[in-house]
Amino acid sequence: MKLSHPTTRRALLGLACAAAFSSSAWAADKYPSRPIRIIMPLPAGGPADALLRIHAQQLEKVLKQPVVIDNKPGGSYAVGMSAMAGAPADGYTLLAVNVSMVSTQVTLKKFDLLKSLVPVGRIAETPAMLLVSGKSAYKSAGELVAQAKANPGRMNYGVGGAGSAEHLLTVMMEQAAGFKSTMIPFKGTIEGMTALVAGDIEYQVVPVPLAAQFIPKGQARGLAVFSPQRLKAFPDVPTVAEAGIAVSPFSFWGGLAVPAGTPADIVQELHRAMAEANASPEVQAKMAAIGAIATNSPSPQAFTKEFADEIDRMTAAVKAGNIKLEQ
Repeated sequence: MKLSHPTTRRALLGLACAAAFSSSAWAADKYPSRPIRIIMPLPAGGPADALLRIHAQQLEKVLKQPVVIDNKPGGSYAVGMSAMAGAPADGYTLLAVNVSMVSTQVTLKKFDLLKSLVPVGRIAETPAMLLVSGKSAYKSAGELVAQAKANPGRMNYGVGGAGSAEHLLTVMMEQAAGFKSTMIPFKGTIEGMTALVAGDIEYQVVPVPLAAQFIPKGQARGLAVFSPQRLKAFPDVPTVAEAGIAVSPFSFWGGLAVPAGTPADIVQELHRAMAEANASPEVQAKMAAIGAIATNSPSPQAFTKEFADEIDRMTAAVKAGNIKLEQ
């Protein structure tokens, strides 16, 4: 049948254009359709940054879009949080989050993570370890605790900043074991380790990858690991439970979050992609090589609950330890 009437031709042309527009709009709306930016509120080159970059390299393969890391360190995470505050809730700007941000919120109260963010999922975690100098007389956690109880407040320990995750974890350990010692803050955990090796402080709680740099050289000795089971890399180091300290297991973890108000389907797609990226044997091997474990949260909701539980746990530690820091 021949369609030659001008009105009919115009109608068909309009339908074709509408269909084409609808198809292109759908393609543009399909997430993700352009590069993704991840704000890292810590300097480049550190352990957290290294883990994020391992994950991001695989994540961009899964999402088939470039994933760019934008380091915004400073201000006890305030600089990174400020950069995130101006980002649209469209899934194209993410924030790298970690457990020390929770402790910073609890102690300094400069931001509210669960109010401004939607947690998506974990990237990696690594257990904490209680260390003493390799020259220390303490051969077990029991010996250290007994000495601390016999001399209240005279024993000292280092932390990578007052109010940090290792600070609050140490307070929780003290509360569980029934002793109190003196906190010595440093500008970073590495500086604290230098003081520990030199014998200037008596103990420190650090992430296992950092401990692994000093224990094999005899510069430090592991007394207990804050994990449910002993670690394959350090089979001779008992768990805190085996050491007689009734503190819950603790790991230094990192993950990703998006601005509050991000559509739920985008959050779910990001979570799915993160889990697929972490399932890569290459990612798991690279993380294991630096003492970390590629881990996933079962869902964004589960990761949000982990946040909330950690906030509650650290808030209780701050109140029980009467910790007050300058704002």
